Amino acid sequence: MFLYNSFMDNLIPTEEIKKEIYKLYKFILHSKFSEHKKERLLNQAFVAEPWSWRVVGITTNALVEFKKNNFRYKTGTFYREHFKQARHITMRKMLSNLMEYEKWWEWYWDNDKTIIVLGDERDKKNTIRSKIIDIDWKLGYFEMAKLVGFKFSVKKEGEFLKKLASENNIDT
Repeated sequence: MFLYNSFMDNLIPTEEIKKEIYKLYKFILHSKFSEHKKERLLNQAFVAEPWSWRVVGITTNALVEFKKNNFRYKTGTFYREHFKQARHITMRKMLSNLMEYEKWWEWYWDNDKTIIVLGDERDKKNTIRSKIIDIDWKLGYFEMAKLVGFKFSVKKEGEFLKKLASENNIDT
């Protein structure tokens, strides 16, 4: 059984994929595993998908830093941060009681949005977060890497950020 179509179609999970993950969710929820293990297993069900941890924005501080670095990625500087709440809170809510399929998916999808931030914005997210510039996640930028982080190339994401900086009058 082939669950995926073309690359662009992978930006949104198919109903078939969502239902497969929902089956895992129910199995994990009703299992005898510890709460900690349930959370980790459920989290793994969503990892390494092109649509997982989709980027919906970037802080102006992060965009300024990209500009300073000539729109190149700098390890240990840029992070994806869940926008609404920490991912573990999303997982724990799902595991607190069985959610009906539509509510479950809506909860996950809404809470899986991320923004690109600097490390200090991540550590102090409620105190120094700068203005957030929207990014249309359907454009496919900053796709989830195989395990953690996001994919970045100067030709794709770098050029996109250069244009975004220009449109938003970002100075260094």
